[in-house]
Amino acid sequence: MSATIRGELIAAVSEAIEIGEHVPCRAGDVIATAAWTSDLPEDQLEAARACRSCAVARLCRAYIAAHPREWGVYGGITEADRKPAKGRPCGTSKRGAAR
Repeated sequence: MSATIRGELIAAVSEAIEIGEHVPCRAGDVIATAAWTSDLPEDQLEAARACRSCAVARLCRAYIAAHPREWGVYGGITEADRKPAKGRPCGTSKRGAAR
């Protein structure tokens, strides 16, 4: 299934570019598209905002749901968005824990 999603995404990006649709992570030079793979949270947030207008954002989100450990921003979802929350779930306390 993952190979299918990857192939669909690659084909969709290529087709969108070919027909002139907006694909921000592929628009411009390397410097302009570096935010999608930046380590800086502010760069990734900028990239995620740009994904809102992307013609293939839905497929990017499907891809990253299947591959959550991928590096970078996909479909408006940053690396921080994909990391599981640490600590206790809300509403639980250490006092009630069994010893």
